[in-house]
Formats: sequence, structure tokens, C-alpha cells
Amino acid sequence: MSGAVESQLKVERVNTGEVIVTVELAKDFAEGTEIVSRLDCVELGTDADGDPTTSLVVLPVEGPIQRRAVTRKLSARQQLALTALDECAASSGTPAPASLQLPVRTVVVQLNAWREELYARGVLDREAKSPREEFKRVRNSLQARSLIGIRNDLVWKA
Repeated sequence: MSGAVESQLKVERVNTGEVIVTVELAKDFAEGTEIVSRLDCVELGTDADGDPTTSLVVLPVEGPIQRRAVTRKLSARQQLALTALDECAASSGTPAPASLQLPVRTVVVQLNAWREELYARGVLDREAKSPREEFKRVRNSLQARSLIGIRNDLVWKA
């Protein structure tokens, strides 16, 4: 059949029980359109035995979408980098300055001290082709997962 348009929808259930339908391809919807709904159980009446008869209804959800957190495991390098940060915080960490507006008891470490600890532990190799890029990759991967925070040459576990 020529000219037929298929619809492609991605259905995802999030932590809060909501269902998100994302339009990937459809004739009458823009690509990327998201429809958020939730299922609610309603009582319709009773059956012949007096037991309640129920059904599910689909209800729209307003407000921001709360997506399921990515739970992909950390790589060995990422785990080692976090352990090194913990050690740095224990040995040379200081309370976060008020200007960073971090939660009370957050301990910060100088970025250079953490980098040196990564070299000392063999997480990073000083002899690598580009050790600076290796550090940047580890740092960015942890930051992207909201596991660390970095500002003003200070790093902390988020």
C-alpha cells in the first residue's frame, strides 16, 4: 500500500505511576509530542454477589514530567574516582563556603588535589596520550550523572 503512514509511539511508565506516550511518528501529531496520563481505579457498582465492580480509567496529568532516574551502573573508573574523592574529602576536605549555597556539612576538595589522588591511585595515567582529557572525561561523566558538583576549582560529592 503506497502512501500509508505508520504511527510509532513509545510508552514509558515513570516512578510515580504515570504513563508517558511519546509520538515518534504519526500523521496528526508533531514528532516528540508527549502525552502524560495515569490510570485510576473507579468503582462502577456491584455484581450479583454484592462485590464491587471496578474498571480503570485514563486521566490526564498536568505539570512537569518526573522521569525514572537512569540506573546504569558506574564504570570501574567512575567508582574509583568517587572513592578517591571520598578519601580526599576525609583527608583534606574543608566545609563548603557559604557562597556556593550547598547543603550544610558538604565537604569540598580542591580540584587539583582530587586529580593528584586519581594519579596516585592509578585511576588516571600521567603518561597517557592526553591525561588532561582523561581527567575531563571522568569529571564530566560524574557531573552529568549529578554525582559530583564543581565550581571555582572546588569539587564535592553531590
